[in-house]
Amino acid sequence: MDRDLEKEYRRLNSQVRRQTRNAVKIKEKEVAKYVNENPKVFWKYRYVMSKTRTKSRIGDLFKDMGKSEKATSDKEKGDVLSEQFAGVFIKEPDGDSPPAMVPQEMYRGGTTQKVHDKIRKVLQRLKKNKSPGPDGIHPTIIKELIEQLMEPLRILYSSSLQEGEVPEDWKTAHFTANFKKGDKCDPGNYRPVSLTSVFCKMMESQLREEIISHMKENKLFSNKQFGFISG
Repeated sequence: MDRDLEKEYRRLNSQVRRQTRNAVKIKEKEVAKYVNENPKVFWKYRYVMSKTRTKSRIGDLFKDMGKSEKATSDKEKGDVLSEQFAGVFIKEPDGDSPPAMVPQEMYRGGTTQKVHDKIRKVLQRLKKNKSPGPDGIHPTIIKELIEQLMEPLRILYSSSLQEGEVPEDWKTAHFTANFKKGDKCDPGNYRPVSLTSVFCKMMESQLREEIISHMKENKLFSNKQFGFISG
């Protein structure tokens, strides 16, 4: 290699490395500055992940109670966890179904504008850094379309309550298994966390507010009830 050409190469190489290090520092400062507002970016940032020694990947799991055989492939592990979670799921006995719903408007006596205001309030509370559900609709897109979505959501939510049904897509969820404690090979030591549609969670939030408000107005809460109540 020509000495002048090699010298120029080394100069450019040093310049690129210096600019790269400066860019990394700027990115780290930006992530640290907004860590309280968007912690997910901090934990997903490649620098933090590169410094993490432990991995979140689920290891081999026992297939049977006798712990004689282990599931090693991702499909086998998924089947083992699915069977475990289904086995502990509480199934209501036949004939003990909840009371039938009485068709009614979502907000009794509420004008369309009031309903829109309540939906807008829920939409504005959405966090942009949250993950989308199985439908792939990200909260960031929803927040950008608040005004356009209020009327379709009012119709959808009201229809769902009147008919006592929810869209089939809302019954689908992505779930991940979180390890709690004990032997990591024991599938019974994992708990499922479900990720459902953002629109479904919004409706659940609205329903909860209406139920809590009704309970408080009619003094239906016990004086010993402290959990799951604001304040």
